Amino acid sequence: MKPLLPAAEAVALARAGEATFVDASWFLPGVERDGNEEYAKERITGARRFDFDELSDTTSSLPHMLPPAEVFESWARTNGVSNETPIVVYATKDCFSSPRVWWTFKAFQHAGDVSILDGGLEGWKAAGGEVETGAPASPAASLYTCTGLNDKLVVSSEDVLQVMMTGSAQICDARPPARFAGEVDEPRPCLARGHIPGSLNVPFASLLEEDDKTTFLPPIQIRAKMHKAGVIPGSRVIVTCGSGVTACTLAFSLALLGQPPELAPVYDGSWADWGRPDLDHLPKMIKED
Repeated sequence: MKPLLPAAEAVALARAGEATFVDASWFLPGVERDGNEEYAKERITGARRFDFDELSDTTSSLPHMLPPAEVFESWARTNGVSNETPIVVYATKDCFSSPRVWWTFKAFQHAGDVSILDGGLEGWKAAGGEVETGAPASPAASLYTCTGLNDKLVVSSEDVLQVMMTGSAQICDARPPARFAGEVDEPRPCLARGHIPGSLNVPFASLLEEDDKTTFLPPIQIRAKMHKAGVIPGSRVIVTCGSGVTACTLAFSLALLGQPPELAPVYDGSWADWGRPDLDHLPKMIKED
């Protein structure tokens, strides 16, 4: 399957029973929308629900950090997903969270293809895809063996600091320009303003259609946006954002340009980690630009 799947092709796959669809809808705190409620109200027929707030590392003080491998494995088994199952991730209108779930499957080394449905649920309906509502049917449980995390796809604050000191990779931030520049407060309280020194800014929304964040720009336009920001084609690029969600839009966009996921690792904690005042192991001079 293509990494970015047009709606018509996704509908054809569904009718042939050749893929499992995963609803990844998620919204920032304070937004008056709820992914679980929208899933119950309307979803692609047979779609599974992946809520990465619930499927996260509950021992971490940071939001929706990657879960332990056994938690991901349990979700896959409960939802009838096998190791080879092709996965199509989608979200509801104007929702930007699909790449985070795409990246999660990649990070846990899912053997089957993993794609994102371009245009999300609205594109699916426009292409004649079937939807359902109410309580979902429980799929038959499956055997799934998670081989563990691909540590080349995720980095920590220590890794970022090492890159800053050595220049061994680029760092690219997906937050809006005003947050990147430190002109406005972060949506999460008590975080510092600003950005990781030396990082580039490619706002995730600039890679998506203006009126619907489930639809990606053509690759030629994505390449131009990356080039303008200073991203060097083929270089290792650590991607970051507010809390590790929209960074995955950059990782996926680079994948559309042919960049292996290992060359676009995600700083999972992102600014929720780097910008916190108690990050004592990073010198304060490094946290400020």
